[in-house]
Amino acid sequence: MVSRTVSIQDEKTWGCAHQSLAKSPFLSLMIQQADRGVVNPNHCIEEWIDERVDVILYERFFNWEIMAGNYLMILLEMLIPESIDEYRACEEYWVNATEYETYMATVMCVRQALGATRIWPGKIRIYRKLQAFARDGWATDEK
Repeated sequence: MVSRTVSIQDEKTWGCAHQSLAKSPFLSLMIQQADRGVVNPNHCIEEWIDERVDVILYERFFNWEIMAGNYLMILLEMLIPESIDEYRACEEYWVNATEYETYMATVMCVRQALGATRIWPGKIRIYRKLQAFARDGWATDEK
């Protein structure tokens, strides 16, 4: 498979980028924040492409947040639409989050609701910590 990958340096655009991908000539689209680093430059990004899903995310290296942590509530609503009670409970945490600790309560709530599932065919795959293609820049000993 020959893959043409576009890198977008702002993860906040992933939703729009995902919609655009269906209309583009690209086979894959990589969304990457500017402070993320490549884990191993001896591997091609294509090794992590999973054609069963449209979006690939990963757990962050230093906490339990999913890469697109700002979108946890959207992930919960999209992946498990029948989880109305869980969504409301996590939304309560989100609305009241004022600092890192209270934000992490939201993260843990959504993670609990998502459970152990890592692949939702046709939707999203979440790579486990240390098994993905990137990590935070500070964790790569950047200069």
